[in-house]
Amino acid sequence: MSGTVRSGSTSTIALCLFPSSRALRKHAWNIGTVHAYRGEADAAVTWLERAYGQRDGSMISLKVNPLLRNLRSDARYKGLLRKMNMPE
Repeated sequence: MSGTVRSGSTSTIALCLFPSSRALRKHAWNIGTVHAYRGEADAAVTWLERAYGQRDGSMISLKVNPLLRNLRSDARYKGLLRKMNMPE
């Protein structure tokens, strides 16, 4: 089953789950965490930056969320932590 999910692009999946642009704005954190889990660092950071800009309450778990572990060595992720005044 997981092979089936991995075969589609995350962006395509996101558009299926959240068809309106308004819904995409509302779920930036969720989309970012899916990209991070899949190892798609560029897309993950882009969506997490959007979530930060939207003041998404889920950003409080940025440092401890296990789905984001693939990003922990990424300089952009560390920059996001600094923006939120979270120690690395």
